[in-house]
Amino acid sequence: MYRNKSSLPFVYDSSSLFLPWMIMLMIFIASLSAAGGISLNNTLQHWNRAISGSLTIQIPTHDKSGTFRGENVNQDIEKTLSYLRGQEAIKSAKKLSTEQMRKLMDPWLGNLEDFNELPLPELIDVTLNKEVHLDFDSLKEGLLKIVPSASLDLHRVWLERLIALAEGVKKITTLVLILLILTTSLTVIYSTRSSLAVHKPAIELLHMMGAKDSYIAFQYALRVLKLSLLGGFAGLGLSFPVILTISALVTELKGSFLMSAPQGSHFWSLLAFLPFLASALSVGTAYLTVHKHLRRFI
Repeated sequence: MYRNKSSLPFVYDSSSLFLPWMIMLMIFIASLSAAGGISLNNTLQHWNRAISGSLTIQIPTHDKSGTFRGENVNQDIEKTLSYLRGQEAIKSAKKLSTEQMRKLMDPWLGNLEDFNELPLPELIDVTLNKEVHLDFDSLKEGLLKIVPSASLDLHRVWLERLIALAEGVKKITTLVLILLILTTSLTVIYSTRSSLAVHKPAIELLHMMGAKDSYIAFQYALRVLKLSLLGGFAGLGLSFPVILTISALVTELKGSFLMSAPQGSHFWSLLAFLPFLASALSVGTAYLTVHKHLRRFI
């Protein structure tokens, strides 16, 4: 009797249909949440590497009335570059070419034929010397005295705001995963209790034949393992097309600053681990639930 893998008639237990569906739904949501969280984290790291230690200076090509400033623009650019290159905290400064500007604006404006006619400001890309502390306010004050129309954009300022926003989203994602863990546990507890009630006569018979509580709990744990793995891999399989579709759409957005597509063996390995994690949680919950309730069941 003790070598029998299924001493209880679980085939007649309707809860065997409920548990895999719930696990499938949980893994599906968990996979999408994990993919979103990893993608967001990768995007932040990309932004940080791309713009850390740099700032951008804009020189308007048109005045407030919309009139082209002509030669004054070139003069302001030369004054700005001369001023920046004389600062110890500035490693390099260069004006973006028309082609670089076009590539920068392509994700927003598309491939416009009349791009040169747009009233876009001239951009100067500045790389900071990381070994020297930058007094941004002093740099800005000095530049505005020379070129009053110039404007400075220190990327770190808005990047910190985005990081704060992303941290909030990551906390929400973590909360969702915690809720999924709790929901999975409650689902297993409910399913196991229902099954215990259904199989009460069979459990009483096993007890009379000398079966211990640990043996019966193991039978339930083995059953939950099979059902949770079934539901877990089904949910994971459903999430793959969604993740791959979203990744393909994100990849098509050239120069997108919104999100980077999750990729790499580590990412897919993490997703593949989710069904096993859910199964371990389910098996442990089922075993403890059965062991606890069998003491007062009979």
